[in-house]
Amino acid sequence: MSVFSAKRLENKTVLVTGASAGIGEATAILFAKVSDLRIELANTSWSSQSGQQAGANVIITARRQEALSNVLELLKSAHREAQVGAGGKFAAVTLDVSNREEVKNLWTKVPEDLREVDILGMLYLSMLMAVFLKRSK
Repeated sequence: MSVFSAKRLENKTVLVTGASAGIGEATAILFAKVSDLRIELANTSWSSQSGQQAGANVIITARRQEALSNVLELLKSAHREAQVGAGGKFAAVTLDVSNREEVKNLWTKVPEDLREVDILGMLYLSMLMAVFLKRSK
């Protein structure tokens, strides 16, 4: 049974904030080399298998430029190693999402061919919202 078709992400552009490490880094790399997720029931336990591959274009942002540059290289490498024919355009932009001016000027730093974003992965904002909601209970 196919749970997710990678074709849906082929050549889409993804913006991932907080991409210099951890979940943000892993998320960006997965988008660069995404493949179908197939779930099969094997001896009553779930297993996943990779199917068709399709890469996305990825814009990564974070505050730490050096770490961001390292992740950019990892994206390129992951895309090459996966031998994905689609996607493969990557950009790294230093950005502090808590700074309004930086957020306002983000698009001036993004290459023109990546400015139409299809998927927004705002990991830092999601974490802040989770903390806020937890505190407001």
